[in-house]
Amino acid sequence: MPKVEAKDYAMMAPKDAWFETLGNLSKCLATDGINKMMSSYHFASDRIEALDSHMLGVKWLDWNTHDIDIDAIIPGYIYKSLKKIISKHEQFGIGLYLDSRYAEFIGSDFNYVVKLTEGKFFDTSRLLNMGMNYEFKVDAKELNDVSKEYAKLTKN
Repeated sequence: MPKVEAKDYAMMAPKDAWFETLGNLSKCLATDGINKMMSSYHFASDRIEALDSHMLGVKWLDWNTHDIDIDAIIPGYIYKSLKKIISKHEQFGIGLYLDSRYAEFIGSDFNYVVKLTEGKFFDTSRLLNMGMNYEFKVDAKELNDVSKEYAKLTKN
């Protein structure tokens, strides 16, 4: 097993949170294996991302993420591997530790080390406007008038 040198504590989460997040994001990973970045998870400080040629999955983290800057690309096969090795009776959270070459998932009865994918992940900030306010107000009277007009026009 590779030795993870000078590892930084990245994040801790319950087993179910890991499974839900990685499981849902695995649907957004490319399965052809041609592009390593599109078949890997991108762990950033505040989110985990997965990107296929036509889908982008993002999970904003509300877990215990310490104030360190995380930018790691972890292969997509970790979801299936972690699902196999993690005990159904895991009561404690699973921690993620990183160094420059490896990621280590540590639970109460296992250590799982995986080599990080080398390279730079796609700049998804251009796809997502993270500062937008997604609220709008509906004028009920105007909506009712437009609906009535639409009904008249489509009646014939």
